[in-house]
Amino acid sequence: MATIDILNLEPSKIKPGLEGKIITLAGLPKCGKSTFASKADKPLFISTEPGLGLLSGIKAVPCNTWTEFKQIVKQLKTDEAKAMYKTVVIDTVTNLWEECAKFVWMQKNDGTDLADYTTGVAQNKSMPEFSQGIMDIAKAGYTIIMICHNVAKDVPNELGFKYGTEIIIDLPKRPRRFIFGLCDLLINVITEPSENGPDKATMYLRQATHNGIKVEAGGRYPDIVEKAPFNYETLIQLVEAEDKKMADAGADLGATQTTIQTTIIDPTVREWKEVVQEVNETLKVVAEKSNSGDTKISAQAKSIIASYLGENNKITEASPSQQELVEAALADLKALVAGK
Repeated sequence: MATIDILNLEPSKIKPGLEGKIITLAGLPKCGKSTFASKADKPLFISTEPGLGLLSGIKAVPCNTWTEFKQIVKQLKTDEAKAMYKTVVIDTVTNLWEECAKFVWMQKNDGTDLADYTTGVAQNKSMPEFSQGIMDIAKAGYTIIMICHNVAKDVPNELGFKYGTEIIIDLPKRPRRFIFGLCDLLINVITEPSENGPDKATMYLRQATHNGIKVEAGGRYPDIVEKAPFNYETLIQLVEAEDKKMADAGADLGATQTTIQTTIIDPTVREWKEVVQEVNETLKVVAEKSNSGDTKISAQAKSIIASYLGENNKITEASPSQQELVEAALADLKALVAGK
């Protein structure tokens, strides 16, 4: 166990600009969210949907399942990844939530409908897995930009009649609450008419209500402007100005073209009996290494299995409906016995 010493801690410093910040960026499709995020410092796009083909000079990794996301997060913790990337862009976080809920649904295997895990009463069961995945990236020190769509929602009065409209981020209640509480900035992009010329995209940085329409936005900068033109350089200037205000008030500020990557995890579906056979063979190697004096390998294997199938669940008792989870755990077990 590491030694804890609370008597010799260094005071925390505010990271200047967008460095280390967690940002949620919501807006309608095609309003420029991905282009905006591509201007961030050394970004890696975790792409849960197509649509980055017109962005030049970015690095993106396709992510179609939560098990793939877990593999990406594991790599992001390495020193090599930290040297290569400074920003992680999740495009979109809504799709990622749905894949996480599907992962937990398969893990629990309790007969509940998948919809209960994604949008229904079982959302809470997926929250520990989802929040841990996002927090692991944040703890590694990356700037995080989570992209999602926004949606208009009717706001009822006490009698149930509509009295207004609210534009909110398009996520179910539980992950929406978590992300709103986590992020330093929740930016909602709205296309608004201009006096002369075409409509322009405007980023709302604080909650606002105009003409009966309430826009969800906000974060840790209570005095930042309510809205501004949707522009990455503008956002940096606004955030740096707010940081300077905090510095003037006594806060301590710290110092501060490649083709799209297409590394895709092999989606080939194997026969279940083939997977079971390979699991048994790998577990046999784990047992042999343990009996030969490797005292840690059994605990490490148990931890790997629990991370995919849940605590106290045996991989040998998994069902065919959990094959995606078993395959992911198996890959880590094989790396463990190979000493990687």
